[in-house]
Amino acid sequence: MYFTLLVFASLLATSRGKLGAHQQDKENPWVVTTAELPLSHGHPKYMPTLSNGQLAIRVFGQTLRQNCLYNGRDWTSHRARIPGYANYHLAIESNETIYTLRFDQAVFEKTVKVDQFSVKQQILVHRHFTRSIFNLITYESKLNRNDVIYIGVDLDAGPNSLDLDFGPKRILKLRSNLLHISEVNYMCGETKQVENRQFQKEKLQVCIAWTEPNGFIVTGQDEKIVKTYLTIVDDSIEGILEEIKHVIKHSADDIVKKHINAWDDIWTAGHVSIKGVFDLEQTILASQFYLLSYLPFPQLSARALPPFCGLSPGGLAYGGPMTNYEGHSFWDTEIWMFPPILLLHPGAAKELLNYRLARLDAAKDYAARTGWSGVRFPWESALTGAEVCPAIAATTRDNEQHITADVSFAIRQYLAMTGDLEWFVQKIGNNSGCDLVRGIAEFWVGRTEFNNATGNYDIKNVMGPDEDHENVDNNAFTNAVASLSIKLAHYLGEKSICEKIPDEWIQVAESIVIPYDSEKDYHPEFSGYSPGTIIKQADAVLLGFPLMLNMSLSTRQNDLRIYEKVVRETGPAMTWSMHAIGHLEIGESDQGELYFNRSYQPHVTKPFYIWTENKQPNFGAVNFITGMGGFLQSVFHGYFGVRVCLDKIIVNPQLPRKSESMVISGLDFHGNLITMSADRNQTNIRILWLRKPMELIKKNKVYLIDKIENIQVGSGPFELRPLNW
Repeated sequence: MYFTLLVFASLLATSRGKLGAHQQDKENPWVVTTAELPLSHGHPKYMPTLSNGQLAIRVFGQTLRQNCLYNGRDWTSHRARIPGYANYHLAIESNETIYTLRFDQAVFEKTVKVDQFSVKQQILVHRHFTRSIFNLITYESKLNRNDVIYIGVDLDAGPNSLDLDFGPKRILKLRSNLLHISEVNYMCGETKQVENRQFQKEKLQVCIAWTEPNGFIVTGQDEKIVKTYLTIVDDSIEGILEEIKHVIKHSADDIVKKHINAWDDIWTAGHVSIKGVFDLEQTILASQFYLLSYLPFPQLSARALPPFCGLSPGGLAYGGPMTNYEGHSFWDTEIWMFPPILLLHPGAAKELLNYRLARLDAAKDYAARTGWSGVRFPWESALTGAEVCPAIAATTRDNEQHITADVSFAIRQYLAMTGDLEWFVQKIGNNSGCDLVRGIAEFWVGRTEFNNATGNYDIKNVMGPDEDHENVDNNAFTNAVASLSIKLAHYLGEKSICEKIPDEWIQVAESIVIPYDSEKDYHPEFSGYSPGTIIKQADAVLLGFPLMLNMSLSTRQNDLRIYEKVVRETGPAMTWSMHAIGHLEIGESDQGELYFNRSYQPHVTKPFYIWTENKQPNFGAVNFITGMGGFLQSVFHGYFGVRVCLDKIIVNPQLPRKSESMVISGLDFHGNLITMSADRNQTNIRILWLRKPMELIKKNKVYLIDKIENIQVGSGPFELRPLNW
């Protein structure tokens, strides 16, 4: 043990030295490496998060969170904190300590090199074993044969949870297994409160099992040792036992391979990249990584997954009391996060729609209790679908009703991209997709008031996305998206997919007023809006995109220019992505790039590319996947120029300055898998899988795509249309 003492003395002497700055692997945009953690500067929120859509952690944090595990009554509902029983630490440091985050593998690594040996810690929130988190400690050395050292491992779970009442800790002995885990600790408990007594009858159950943080002794005869520290979270001891049964059949190497293979399947299914500017390329990959990590992929899970409880602005790793929006779902999901998910991963997008469909009874009840017919979704939703918006935001809660139409708009986009008619007739509980679409339309028909003076329909007393102006009439975005929701119900009825709506409903939809000032040739944000009035965030500019309201070029230009002058400095990240899309659409590439850069550069913190809602120092929500969603839209819909219509998609690529090429790999359009690559002169289409024939239309020329092939499209816009649709 004398040698051991020398090793620790050396480590203590060197660990006080200044750590090096972060350094990115310029050869591989999928990998971030750094010798210095944000933790060392007191910034834990800039640490990366790891998730599999069911469990989530912030690396080296004292909290673990589980999908659908909420505690708190009504507006106090928030993601329950499970103590950080996956927060294992190597009790060893040196000047040669490197931290690595691999976006392609969803693995965080800490590697410590000391003299003749190295120790690597790998952290995996497992994509295949979805109730499990693994900390794998790998020791490798070329020590002298008689040397003996001790590798210390600590566990910092933090304080007891204020959200959960746990029973006593117990020990579960395991049979001999390939992971060499002889026993685990476990305890079970329940949340302290139900969210809503009408829609949640019982408290939520949770169990957690973990490996004791024992260190281990190695000698010069041990060239390589792998120790596995396992954490499992499920809703019952039976679930814990089932997970253990699956996990211990595999070696540590197999555990890592299954996780990496699952993530490889996700990336292979679809991702987007822009080549030529390394920082931009890495930001795009990191944004996709965090957004995808919070989503379920049931086909990759060893066991059936429970229902999904949606995306919140800070993702699954965040959402405690009065922080990061408490893990609630907002309009952020449907308008900001949903579009980039839909283009490449329609199955995951469907999970987000199912979250709303599963809570349709609560939405019906909310409409009825607030004096309306049909369906009204709450501004903030968590477990049950009841309103959980805090009382401090009562005005927002009561007036920002566009959330209901936003859900319908997401459904519209899903239908256009997938052609999935089955979703409208399938049922979750007693409700179908048709019920959902019709209920939303009914709400908005009832919400309108006929204006005898104009002959149009008004929607009064609302708040649009610009939350600086409450209780206004005829908010442009609200009225336009409400009209589209009624028109979607009409479309589905005319196609005999759903029951037809009354004729007077579509008359209402066609006559809902969209504020327009003919003298200034722009869309006022609401009735009485005066140009120059400061606003919080993108609102009326959303008419151009994503709503694609028909307007003249001059009107689109004026909307952009009038509103980009008045967005307040403290507004959230995603506003500028919509301005970037708008300028790129009308051919103003310099302005488009200006706002594209503004949409992400002030909001991303290295080394791990963590997004914040606002600019520092008032950074708001972390890790802000709403902003990531807006930014990715500016890649898909700005630079690739993708427009999703009910009968087609339009594509019009253009590259950012200094970029060399860009690729959408795995665009999923009506079940056809397509890779699109573009440089400054050419767009290439590669058909990877053809489920149904399509037409490619360019400059009024029609080309039939009825087989797997590669097609050179040239530059400029083109359309893809599914046949027989």
